[in-house]
Amino acid sequence: MSQFAIEDLNMLFHPTDLRTDEQKAIGTACRTFQVAHSDLHSSSLAEVYSAPAPKGQKGRVWWHSNDNDKIEHVTVRYNRRKGGDRCHVYRDGSGNMNPHKPKKTASRATSGQEEEVYDSDCTVELLEGEEPSED
Repeated sequence: MSQFAIEDLNMLFHPTDLRTDEQKAIGTACRTFQVAHSDLHSSSLAEVYSAPAPKGQKGRVWWHSNDNDKIEHVTVRYNRRKGGDRCHVYRDGSGNMNPHKPKKTASRATSGQEEEVYDSDCTVELLEGEEPSED
């Protein structure tokens, strides 16, 4: 495993010898994402995992996309993370805390207030005796 620290965040890469020239930029993006999310503040370690190369290429890569997340990202596990095990971190230091869930986006309601909307089609089933809400 390759290990180095970006400020207070230690980085581990699996495998260590894959595209070492990209590892510092990945570490910076992971640290930026950690600082932006309070659930990650207590983490002292981020482990980055490689992914299979896209079709037509051989080997493994750090940056990849998939059906769950079309944006190019690295898969990272932060130790001491509350509420989950892995995150997707994008090149600009933003990311997705719960990549297994549909990504939320903000939209404008007719009243001018913002509300959260899921990108994918979501259906909600009411429990027995439950009334639909008007929100």
